[in-house]
Amino acid sequence: MLLRKAGYFSGSPYPDWGYLKNFPFKKTTRRTPMFTLFLPGLNWPQPEELPSLHTPALNRLLRFGRFQAAPAAPADFCFTHLGVQLNHLFAEPYAFASPLHQQLGLHSAQLQSSGLAISPEEAEVLCHGLNAFCGEDGWQFAPLSPELWSIRLPRPAAWQAPCILNIAGQHADLPQAVGPQHGQWLQRQTEIQMWLHEHPVNQRRQAEGRLPINALWLWDEMPDTHAEPPSLIGSNSPWAAYSRSPQIRPAPVSLPDWQASSAESQTPIEHSALYLDELQQAAELGNLHAYAHTLQQWDERFFAPLWHALQRKHLPAARLLTDGEHGGSLEIRARSGWAFWKPKRRFSGRLDGMSK
Repeated sequence: MLLRKAGYFSGSPYPDWGYLKNFPFKKTTRRTPMFTLFLPGLNWPQPEELPSLHTPALNRLLRFGRFQAAPAAPADFCFTHLGVQLNHLFAEPYAFASPLHQQLGLHSAQLQSSGLAISPEEAEVLCHGLNAFCGEDGWQFAPLSPELWSIRLPRPAAWQAPCILNIAGQHADLPQAVGPQHGQWLQRQTEIQMWLHEHPVNQRRQAEGRLPINALWLWDEMPDTHAEPPSLIGSNSPWAAYSRSPQIRPAPVSLPDWQASSAESQTPIEHSALYLDELQQAAELGNLHAYAHTLQQWDERFFAPLWHALQRKHLPAARLLTDGEHGGSLEIRARSGWAFWKPKRRFSGRLDGMSK
C-alpha cells in the first residue's frame, strides 16, 4: 500500500484531514457565553446522495442565522469543544490503540470504530493477550475505556499516525503512518489483525451476532488545544470522559430536559453546551437512513424548542457548530424571525446552506 500525500484519499469522499493543519482559518476565541449545539458529522460527505429531509425548525434557523466558515478536522473539533485532554495521563512514552471493525470491499475499505458495544471484560482480555503478543517490543496495553486503549512504550515511537477520529469511515486506500519506523507500525498493525482473527473474544462475538473486533488503529497524533470548554456539557460521546469541563452530564432527550438540568446544576444555560455525535456514527457507516432519522428527531426535540426559546427571548442567542471541510458556526440571535424579507432556506446536508 502506497502512502498518499496530504489531501483526499483517491476516490474517497472522506478526506485525509492532515491537510487542514495548514489551512489559514482563524482560531476561535472565547466570546460572550452563548448556548451551543456541537454537532459533529452534521455535514454529509456527499449531499447529493441524501433524500429530501424534513427539518422545518432547522430550516428556520438557517434562514435567520448567520454562518461563519471554520473548517475543522473531526479530532480538532472534538478535542477543542469537548476540552479533551489525554497527554497528561503518562510520564513515559505512550501511544493509543482504538479497536475497529474493518471491512474490505473491492474498491474501498470501511473502518468502523463506533457502535461496536465492546464490554470492559472484552477490552481487558484483549489487552492482556496483546501484552504477551507484543512483549518483544516492550509494548504494554491497558484499556482506558472499552473503546480506547493506551500503549506504554519503552521509547518514543518513530512513527506518527493520526487520531482515530480522523480515519474512521470509508477510504479508497487504507491510511498509514509516516516517520522513520512506519514499517514497524504497518507490521504490527498486520500481525495484530491476524492475531485478532481467531481470538476467542471474536469467535464469541460472531456467535452472538455481533461484529468482530478484527483490527486495531495504532495512533499518537493529538490536537494541541488549550481552549476552555463550557462550564457544563451534555454528551454521550466516549471522549467526554476525558473532558476538562467542570461538569459533564449525559446528553438529554430534548432541549427542555437540558434546560431543567442546567437549572438543577445552577449553571446558566448560556454557559452550557450539548455535544451530540450520533450523526458522526451515521456518516462513519454511510447510513443515510440513520442520518435522516436522527435529524428529524433532533428537529423536533432540539431545533424547534431552540427556535421558540430564541423568539420568546428566553435565550439571547445560540449557535450550531459542525466540523469538516465545510464546517463552521451558525449563530442565531433572539427574535431574529422578524426579518421576514430573508429568503427561505432548506437544509440539504450542509450547514452553510449550500444546496445539493
